[in-house]
Amino acid sequence: MPFPLSDLKRSYGRSGVAGGPPDVRPYLLAGRELAAQRRRLLLVIDWHARGVGRPRQALDFDELAQLVGDYRLARCLGACLQTSFRFVPQSFEDAVAGAAPAGARQQLAESGARGPTDLRLRVFETVGAEHGGFVTVEQRPAVLAGVAAGLGLEPEALETLLWLDAEGNHRLDAVAPLPTPEALAAAYNRRALATLLVRSMSADLILPAPDGATIRRLYLMVKRHGLLCDLQLVEPARGAAGGVHVHLFGPLEVFGPRTRHGDRFAGVLLGLLYRFPALQGSARVLLNEREYRLGLGPDVAVALGGEDPLHLAVAEAGALAASSEGDVAPEGPAGAPLDEHSAGAVAASGGLSASAGPTALVARPEGGESFDSDVEAQLFATLRGMERGGDAAGWTVEREPEPLIHGTTVMVPDFALSRPPARGRPGRRVYVEVIGFWTAAYRERKRDKLRQLAGQADLLLIIQEALASHFQGLPFPILTYKHRVPAGDLIRLLNRLYVHSPEDAVDMAVVRRELDTLLEAVDPALGLLLAEELRRALELPTTASLSAVVQRSPGSADGAGASSGAPGPVGGWRWLPGVGMYHRRWLDDLRACCAATFDTGDGNVSLETLREAVRASGLAAAELAAAHLEALLPAAGYEVDRQSLFEATVRRLNAPPA
Repeated sequence: MPFPLSDLKRSYGRSGVAGGPPDVRPYLLAGRELAAQRRRLLLVIDWHARGVGRPRQALDFDELAQLVGDYRLARCLGACLQTSFRFVPQSFEDAVAGAAPAGARQQLAESGARGPTDLRLRVFETVGAEHGGFVTVEQRPAVLAGVAAGLGLEPEALETLLWLDAEGNHRLDAVAPLPTPEALAAAYNRRALATLLVRSMSADLILPAPDGATIRRLYLMVKRHGLLCDLQLVEPARGAAGGVHVHLFGPLEVFGPRTRHGDRFAGVLLGLLYRFPALQGSARVLLNEREYRLGLGPDVAVALGGEDPLHLAVAEAGALAASSEGDVAPEGPAGAPLDEHSAGAVAASGGLSASAGPTALVARPEGGESFDSDVEAQLFATLRGMERGGDAAGWTVEREPEPLIHGTTVMVPDFALSRPPARGRPGRRVYVEVIGFWTAAYRERKRDKLRQLAGQADLLLIIQEALASHFQGLPFPILTYKHRVPAGDLIRLLNRLYVHSPEDAVDMAVVRRELDTLLEAVDPALGLLLAEELRRALELPTTASLSAVVQRSPGSADGAGASSGAPGPVGGWRWLPGVGMYHRRWLDDLRACCAATFDTGDGNVSLETLREAVRASGLAAAELAAAHLEALLPAAGYEVDRQSLFEATVRRLNAPPA
């Protein structure tokens, strides 16, 4: 959370780079400076502690500035202590108890006065009724004395209660344990740096000799907080040993004029410096319409203290929101608190490579459901839903897959869609990059990076219609969208480009014979075979392929004789769409289990009761049968009647299926 820029102590100097912008150096309480100011920090904390219970108007902020020796630093330190102290109005009940005798308190309660507003209304009504709505300064004491007498109060007590809710009468309250001087200094340092970083145009950092897991954690931390960064090898010939250059795009560079992304940029950059202490580089900041360079390195990480700035931002923002005025000293605009989604272990798979082809750095981490944009979130949710419903033609979606590396370029695509091997054909993996609203400069940078990856991987671009012309000419297929990405069109495009014939050139007759052989060899005691297990055993790309094969009449070369329902028995096995294959004798056992449950009931049994009975019956594959019971019951001679989404009953069919 930044300070007002006018309150921040800072100095300026030469950057040492020919033609470069001058340096800006915020005053930080670290190292020797912390040791020199430690006594003053103790005095600031003690001044606040001694002021607890006193009204704001009784506290002399000039005294605080004299203790610190610097007015601007005193305001900033006071602002940092807002998580431990804040001004709160005194409760009306407590003030009445201290200012009025017991009889007056009873009389005040009977009058209906429950706060300063009620008392002021009573005074205004008296002035309006008895003095024509106006009294002079000389008449004021007499009017107040009359109102006070009517309430059983002394005039001084009424004067106090009338303006109890005024800002000057708010009292300083301790809301958290006192911080140590070191904790206060760290809080000041974080906010001092944030004051400059919210005005960042960009940041350039070097991560020396990282492994793959480190690079992945850094990239995901940036991306999952809604920011963008470029990764490049500093020395391609040396790979990771030569370091990785991280260009973190500031809000001005990507989104145009400063928005709330400035607060987010500051929080993420401070979090990076804390979690990756070896990072060093600089940020370009814009102060009063002039560009400056802010140096960042291990010394800054030390100044941040021993707690994660991203997590502290949540706690500090909560404390500020609870305060009626925020700081003891006036405070600037609040920054948006950021939570961290990218925590957790990430498995490494070795360092970076300078080879010509794309390289997988690390395994995909689990967890984390934040997205750069609603467009990406909707696409991911739709594709996952299509997978579950069997409508994705065998493609599975993966978020933020392994980075692609070629030359100096390092790029982590938004998604990867994979299709498993089938019938001797290799699996396919296609990377997907979603391109939405960016500034012209960033679009050009992205275009250059994509051009460098030409021929190195199967990459598909999803581009907003308004920007599509800017990316024409790249050797990658393009799917455009207006507001939402059409997921169905994406699957059809993938099939057209990467699946070269219907059903992956599956010979239906050959697979049907393989299925018959498989079913003849399977022990009927297994009872139930799920469709997904059969698909994998037959190396088919999708369950739709399996459904087409299994419903094909045996001996038919072209499928013209396929029945409209379940096919004839193959070793006693039958096909149930949406579930798989069940054996006839196993279905008889399931039917008997259901009948036994009905015999102990009144003719109508709830679906959940029957499900529990099947689960406890000792039937082979009882858990699978219970999970798919609603689909199996019609084949066993029962039907399900749903009264609501949460309530269903089962009853016997008059004519069970043959």
